[in-house]
This record gives sequence, C-alpha cells and structure tokens, in this order.
Amino acid sequence: MSRWRSRSRSGRRPGVSGGADEPTRILLLAANPPETGRLGVELEIRDIRQFLQQATYGRQFELRSEFAVRPPDIQEHILRHRPAILHFSGHNVTAAERARAGAREFSASASARARRRGPGGLIIRARDDSAVELPPEALRALLQQFSDELRCVVLNACETHEQAEALAGSIDFVIGMSRALDDEAAIAFSASFYRALAFGESIERAFHLGRNAIAMVVGLGEHEVPRLFTREGGPSASQFRFAGEGDGASASGDAPAPSRDAAVTRPRGAAASRVEAPASPGRARRRAADGSGSSPARLDPFPGARMLRDVDAPSRRVTLDAIGERDGDRVVWRFRARGQPAVVRAREATGVQALLERARLLHARPDGALALRLGQALTRFVFGAPDEPGYDEVFRALLDRRGVSRAGPAHVPARCRLHLRDATLLSLPWALMAEGADWLLDDGWTFELARAARPRKSVRLPGPCAVLVIAPRATGGNLDPVPHFDDIEDVLTRAWPLVGRRGVAQHLELARAWSEVRRLLRTRKPDIVYFYGRASMTGGAPTLRLDLAGDGHEDIPLGELLDALGGRARALYLNTDSRRPLSLAQVDTSALPCVIAPTRPAGGIEGDAAGAQWLWMMLKQGLDPVAALQAVARERSTLRAATMCAHTRFDEWITDVAPSEDCSGRARLRVDRTVQRAQLLEGIRTLASHPTRLVESVVVCGEDPYSMRHLGDLLYQHVHDFGPASVRVVRNRIPLPRERAALLEQLRALLREELLELEPGESVTRGIARKLAEIPARQGARKLLWIDWGAVGPGTKSPALQVRDLVEWLRFAADELGTHCPRSVRILSLLSISASARGCARIEEYLDDLIPRRHASIVFSPSAHYTRLPRPGAVSKRDLIDFLDKYSSCPKDLISPVSTVINARAAGSFEAVVTAIEEVETGAVTWSELARALPSESEREPAARYDEDELIQ
Repeated sequence: MSRWRSRSRSGRRPGVSGGADEPTRILLLAANPPETGRLGVELEIRDIRQFLQQATYGRQFELRSEFAVRPPDIQEHILRHRPAILHFSGHNVTAAERARAGAREFSASASARARRRGPGGLIIRARDDSAVELPPEALRALLQQFSDELRCVVLNACETHEQAEALAGSIDFVIGMSRALDDEAAIAFSASFYRALAFGESIERAFHLGRNAIAMVVGLGEHEVPRLFTREGGPSASQFRFAGEGDGASASGDAPAPSRDAAVTRPRGAAASRVEAPASPGRARRRAADGSGSSPARLDPFPGARMLRDVDAPSRRVTLDAIGERDGDRVVWRFRARGQPAVVRAREATGVQALLERARLLHARPDGALALRLGQALTRFVFGAPDEPGYDEVFRALLDRRGVSRAGPAHVPARCRLHLRDATLLSLPWALMAEGADWLLDDGWTFELARAARPRKSVRLPGPCAVLVIAPRATGGNLDPVPHFDDIEDVLTRAWPLVGRRGVAQHLELARAWSEVRRLLRTRKPDIVYFYGRASMTGGAPTLRLDLAGDGHEDIPLGELLDALGGRARALYLNTDSRRPLSLAQVDTSALPCVIAPTRPAGGIEGDAAGAQWLWMMLKQGLDPVAALQAVARERSTLRAATMCAHTRFDEWITDVAPSEDCSGRARLRVDRTVQRAQLLEGIRTLASHPTRLVESVVVCGEDPYSMRHLGDLLYQHVHDFGPASVRVVRNRIPLPRERAALLEQLRALLREELLELEPGESVTRGIARKLAEIPARQGARKLLWIDWGAVGPGTKSPALQVRDLVEWLRFAADELGTHCPRSVRILSLLSISASARGCARIEEYLDDLIPRRHASIVFSPSAHYTRLPRPGAVSKRDLIDFLDKYSSCPKDLISPVSTVINARAAGSFEAVVTAIEEVETGAVTWSELARALPSESEREPAARYDEDELIQ
C-alpha cells in the first residue's frame, strides 16, 4: 500500500504570485536544424538565467529548457514541465526572404520547401534532423488545451506577429516579432524581459524594458520589432505580475496553480525547500546546455524522506558491505553488516547485461522515469524482490532487532559499500537505487565503491582547508572554466565567512597545465583537488586534457595524477565532459581516501551546479564527501548529481566546519572563575535590594599566573550576560594612582574631576545622579555604577599596595561614596590585587581579621560594606570543557581530546589556557592539529581506580 497521498491538479490559473510557494516555471523550447542559420540559443539561456539570479525575486522563477525540439516532443515537454511561460527560440519560415546575416531567419532551401507546403510557421527538427515547419493552426490548437495554466507565450523568431495575434485568442499574453531581428537584439530583449519580471514588474513594463534593451544594444531602428498581444477580456498587462511582494492581483484574481512537483504530498519532517549553495554572479555565466544537448534532467519524483511505520530509524547510519563477484551475466552477492561476525546473507543474481543496457538508454535519453525504473532494477539485482525468502535478513541484521518480522531499506539508513572489481558493475549508477516509487537516498542511504581491502581508519578534513582547482583552457564546448572558478571561490568565501575573499586566496590555487600541477604539489599539500575539463578513454584507461605551458594541450592519464596526489590530497572530484562514460576499472584509486567521478558522459551547467554544491555541503554542512554527494542528489534531484560515483578508502571521515563567527577574545572573558563570578553576581543582587547599603567594595587578590590584570573584564562580562534584569549596571574604569601619597585626597579628586566631571559648585550626589540619569533603563530597574580601579601589583602597570593604601581605599568608599550616593543608586567599587602566594595570604588576613578589629568605622558603616572574593586558582578541566562546549568554535567531537591537550600543557595556568585557545581562534593552528597533539598513554597521568560498584561512604 502506498504511503503517499496525492492530490489532483487544480484547475486554477497561475496568476500573480506574491512570493508563491511554487515558482513560476519558464519552459524554453529551442530548435536550430543543421541547415538553418546558427543561433546563439545557449547565450540567450545564459543571460536569462544570470538576470533571474541577480533579480530580487529570481528565486520565484524556475527556468527549464529543451533543445533540438521535434514535432512529437512539444506535447511531451509541456505535459512534463507544466510551464506558466512558454518561450520559443529559433527560426520562422516567413523570415526566409529576408536574407540578412545574423538574423533569426530560415535557410533558402528549407524556405523553398516550406513555401510549397503553404503558410509558414515555426521551424523545428524532423526525425532525420532536417528542418520542418510547425503549422500555426496545430500550435494554436495545442496551446489552447493548456490555456488554464499557460499565461504567457514568447515567440522569439522572425515575423511571428501574426501567429502571436492568433494565439492571443486563448492565451493571456503573447509576444511576437513584426520582422527579422538580429540575434544580439533577440537575446537582449529576452534577458531584459525576464529580468524585469523577476524584479516584480508587470508584463507591460517588462515588455517595454525589453524593447528599450534592444534600442540600447542595436539602436532605435529595431526596438519596435517585438509586439505584445493580450487576450480580450483577460487580465490587464499593466497590472499582471508573476512575482513580487505586493498584492498586484490579476483581473481574474486567480491563484497560482501548483507545479508538477506539488502532486506529491510530503510527509511531516520532509524538507520542503532545497539547501542550495548561495547563488553567485559567476554561476549564471556558464553554458546552459549539457553534453547531450538536453536540459538538466530532473529525477522526478523525489518525494523526500519516507515516514517509517514498523521501527524508528536509528540515529547513526550503519555500514553494510556488499561484495559482488561477477561470472558472466551472473553475480554472487555476499553481505556483511558492521558488528556481525559472519556473512549475513549470500545470493545469486542474473541480468548484468540488461542493467548495462538500461544505463546506456538513460545516458542517451536523460529522464526521471527511466532513472526510477533503472533504480528499481538495481535494488532487485542486489537485494532481490521483497517477496523472496530471506529478503529481509540483511535489513534485520542492520537494525539489530530480532523482534522485527519484516524489514526493508526504508527501516534503516545505511552506508552501503559496494566491493566490486568488474568494469561493468563499476560503471553502473548505484546511487539511483530505488524501492517502489521511492529513492533509497531519501531514506538516508549512501552508496560508494570500496576498492581497497584495508581502508584508512580515519580521515579528517580541516576547516578551512587547501583546495586545488585544475581547470585547463582546453575544455569542451559545454565547459566554461572562468565563471566556474568564480563559483568555487564564491562557495569558499561563503563557507568560511571569517576568512573573507582575500583570505580565500591563501587556501585556493588554480592550475591549468600539468607542469603547474607538479610545481604546486612540490610546495603545497591540497586537501581537495577539483578537476574541471575534458576527459576521454584511451586504451581502456581515462585521461584528462590539460594545457601545455606554451600553447596547445596534452592528455595526462588519470592514474598519473592519482600517483602525484597520493599522500597529499584527501579527495579528488572529477567534473568532466566526455563523449563516453569514464571507467575507473583500470585505475588504482586507493592512493586517495576518496575519488568522485561521473558515470554519465555529459557535462555542462548541471555538472557545474552539482560540483559547487558538493563543496558547499561538505565544507559548510560538515558532511563527508559521500554523504555530501548524496545530499546534492537529493536536494537538486538531477541526473548528473545522482550518477556521480564515489570510490572510497576510509572507514571514518570527519569534516571540521570553519567557524562562522569570530570567537577570538572569548577565552579571556569566559574561561573558569566560576566561583568568583557567582559570588559577585550574588553580591550585586543583595546590594540592589538592600534597604540601607549603597556601596559595595569588592577586593579580589591572586597570583600573577592566574591573570589578575583581566579579571575585572571577565567579571563584568559575566554580569553583562547573566546579571539580573532588574539592575542596569554601568561600568567606569579609573586606574588607581601610581603615586600613593595622600591617596584619599587623590581618590576624591579622581571622582570629582574624571569620573563625574563636576561643574563648579556641583555636589558629588548631584553629579552621580546626573551621570546615571543619562543611562537608559527600563522603568523600575535599579541603576548601579561600577567603578573598576584596575589591577595593581606584579605583572600589572601599577605598583603594589601597602596596607595603609588598602585601608585608605576602603575608607574612601565608606566616607565619600557612601555619604554622597543617592538613595536610588548603588555603587560597586572593584580592586584587583596581584601578589605572591604569601602576599595573597597576608591580604586575606588583613581583610578578614585585622581591618575589622582596627577600623570598625569602615566595616560597620550603615551605607558601605566590603567583600573579599575567593582567590582564583588553577583552571579546572571541567570548566575548560564547559567553555569549549558553550563559547568556542571547537567541534563537539574534539572537545574531549582538546581539553586534555590544553590541560596537560597549561597545568592550570589561566594565561597558558587562554593562549592555547586563542592560537586556534585566530587561525594559527586548527582544532584538529591541537587534538592530534594528545599525549600518549605513557605520558598521561595514571587514572585513579574507578569502580562503578564501589559503595561511597
């Protein structure tokens, strides 16, 4: 029974979408038969896509394209894509008599044949690739069937105004050309028209802006060629909009109809929107056509993660090893699950050649339905049919739950490692595996080819990492290395925001020739190598085309590149354009932990987008390269992404995500000092609510290694973050005078002249009230003036205190501050003292014993009080872990080893702990490098006896 509920397509007309859930779909049909003049259709699509991406509401549009259109294709394309805007780019037979170079015109021979058949129409391809006209009556009858969904038609071909006027009888808006138009002018009109729509402009204004673009490109003589026709009784062209945030409703007030993807209801928890790498200007400049000359093929339907009924999916992905040995058309499969002592199941399957033929058919005709049928066949080939005996043995072993009666791939997300040696099996797109109408990728499965018998136990990718892009100029017609390199640079800049665009240049290298690659590898060790260029099969082995140092190109065997990268790189991504599928069967990929290559020959825009998003998923989302590849296939739902294959040699992969916010400087303000922070905070609460106490003097002493210089900053940061909402604390720092003669008088002068800046004759009480009156605070909040006198003693800028100086400072708080403080205000006076261990003990003795006995007026003042905070000590490992978890950029899985390393190095010294953390936060080292410095077992302190059964008495 299907777990999906479908809803029927609404008959509502797609109208204005003020940010509609479903994007407005533009379908561009192009036909350029060999015997007709060459048109720049790829340039037209490139400019339209670029302008859509740069517009405010560009995400509310979706551009799809189909090339080499034949008569039977038009119905299929409209049924498949369900466009709101239909755009035809090509020739029209009535333009043949205007033989003008560069115009969108028909060839003379084809024109003669068309005239013999009667009135002319749009020119498309026949089955033998010759030119054939599309009768206007047939086109009008076809589009009339879709008039409830199709709102706009653009006929970007010469002399199509008569057809456009006829179509306007059933279509709301139709644009045609009154005479021949230069290719450059036609491209300028299309790009400008769709850009204006994506900025939220009306149909009419977008049309006039398109005309203006023609005038700016080729002059005023051509700008009136486009003509706009509207349906009688239809919506107003001056008010109708496809995008924007205003209401701008059409005349009919109709809501937008759901797109084709909306026919599947997503379950709860399934992602409704795709996670895309941020769009960049460079991405839109690439070629629009892929290697097969067709548009990017979507793997519809991709319904999202399925709802599980029998059991819940485990939180961690389990590993399944499938070992396949081929014997002719037969394969013997053996399955091993992680943690299982022996083979879980063994079975035989036949039909290797049939699978290969299905894959070839999919390469020749990219189509989501064909891909789904191939995926279903792959799943049956590996696991068998659900009704076969023993089908669920493997999945129950992965679940590790014997109570489950029946289990399938939807019940458990798995990392499926296929151990294969046969070239045919290695070339199959295993990531397309599907059960029923659902892709296993959407159930959390990942697929990889495990070529090495002994995988590397663990691979860690630092963040940021070093990236080498190999992008030769000698590429195919579907590849454009300059804008794609800009795309990669943009992805790295957004994935590493603290590095910035200038800093990315230190992590990103570009090589075009083989000599440049070898020179770079002598001095640098790239973590990721990204190849973008032509590839071919030579003698059964793949070769890559690179530039020569001077001019021309040379073919380098892939194996030679892998040998050069061995021991240096962690991952190689091959974004190639080739005439035949690349086969890595004859190549030893075990030199690198991960090699990703396409099993489909085509390249182009689909491959460019998939490659850039793979980098984004891995570097920004922290995925391993295989999971990132499968995530791209799920999110983009494109055939190119789903047919990329990963050859791996790692057991565990950890990607360090670069911090997205600046965490430098936090350690000094938040590490440890929990006792002092808690006691000061409690003292502030008491002071704010005390009926008579107006001033609290706080003294804290400690040894220099425990950083008394910055203790005031740390305490204030804690009060700022966690202080009571009913208290508004304002901090003022005034260093204690270096010369201590007549200290009491100097303190009074500092209060009047520097802190309060009293006017002549103004009292201290009025000055305090005036100073705090300028501070905003919510009604009913107590205002507290914090006077921080800094730190004195060894390691600071101020000499040590004598005992009489400490007494004078306390007397100033009691006599001066306590006497003149307004009743509505509270004052906190803080002094930090750095001293030796013996000096700290003497200060504590004075404050706790001698001063109360000898200076009772200070201690027992009704309006003033003083507190001694506990002496700061060594930084505890528990508090270090707490800081790393809450306030640092340290990955969660590295907190334990990093805290062990810092604790061993710093020996509790506050300054040493802060220095170690700041080295990472400022980019001197990485958390991974710090964690790798974990001392060996022999160097660690022996652990105390630990017995969970011991009775604690």
